[in-house]
Amino acid sequence: MGSYFMVTDSDGIRVECIHYGYKKENAIRSIQKLKKGDIVKVRNQGKFICGIGWYILIVINNKEKMFVYIKNLENAMESNQLQSLLDLELEKYYLGFLVDNALDTRNRDLFMKVSHKYREIVPLMKNYNIYFSMPQ
Repeated sequence: MGSYFMVTDSDGIRVECIHYGYKKENAIRSIQKLKKGDIVKVRNQGKFICGIGWYILIVINNKEKMFVYIKNLENAMESNQLQSLLDLELEKYYLGFLVDNALDTRNRDLFMKVSHKYREIVPLMKNYNIYFSMPQ
């Protein structure tokens, strides 16, 4: 089992990955860039690297597996560069409600403000629908 997230930052996010090693001196690490729209499944499997900290297994777009530094993921979540799929779904429905409300009340300012955010989130949710319609 795991938790699902999506990269929502237009510049993407950079995460540090571990490929080999069990301590700081022999760890082979690299930087990977996750693009906007990538779906990240966080698995319940981790590695502790002495002198560095915890790395956790993620699966990107149901294709690529890697252990990433957990602090990178935490920082991305705190800055809303990486958001849970549930939060995105709720935001989409809420923004849709606000757009409908703005149209009903003929509130032009609210419509312009909210419809811009709504147009940003809809393409991301298409990635979400495509991802979950794929055989896993």
